[in-house]
Amino acid sequence: MNELHDAYTRKQRIDKAVCSGKRTLMTESFGRGTDFIVLDRKLNAKGGVHVIQVYLSLDESEEIQIKGRTARQNNEGSYDAIICDSTL
Repeated sequence: MNELHDAYTRKQRIDKAVCSGKRTLMTESFGRGTDFIVLDRKLNAKGGVHVIQVYLSLDESEEIQIKGRTARQNNEGSYDAIICDSTL
């Protein structure tokens, strides 16, 4: 998903992204200001949303925002960063 999708399509895809067994790829722009509201009890029972960041944030506040996508509305979540050596 990218920022070129219309608001309706973005909302639909975000709603689907917070369901058990789903994997969603999004561009950097969704790291800030996008709320992933998890209503799937099965997903919450398994630890919630897991976010994998695959690029190096140049701004620490951006990384904090991306980590914050994982645990919204007092739900659990987790975060990993996988960065290619050549980008460091």
